[in-house]
Amino acid sequence: MNPLITILVLFLCATSLQAQSYSDSKEYFYGSQAGVKAFERPPIWPGCNFKNIHKLRRCFDESLSKHIATNFKIPYDLMEKLEYKKVTVNFYVQKDGSIRIQSIKGGIPEIKELAKKVILSIPEIKPGELGGKKVAAEYTIPITY
Repeated sequence: MNPLITILVLFLCATSLQAQSYSDSKEYFYGSQAGVKAFERPPIWPGCNFKNIHKLRRCFDESLSKHIATNFKIPYDLMEKLEYKKVTVNFYVQKDGSIRIQSIKGGIPEIKELAKKVILSIPEIKPGELGGKKVAAEYTIPITY
């Protein structure tokens, strides 16, 4: 059998098994640098009113991306100073729905400050829940420009 076909078949089998285990689970798993966090309900972006946790997660991700794309505007005078093309922001959605920045890596100070302002301007989020209690959620997002 062609090695490429073998790899493709193995990949498809592994993917279908992984998808099945997620759909059968009551908990939502979200990976972070600190380890795997389990949520019965992930954090909810305002306006994301789905009951399905996977749709909630997708809506959150899409809303966050749209928020960054809309608000991360680099002033023209900074364009010549740019050494990096990416800044990575690590932040938490706190138990009260507020945002706390853990770290910002890459970029010049002006770009880091812009990234900080954009992330801190995220609207109040409904925090995730585990066991009926509100829990903080960690996110790491690269912003490329």
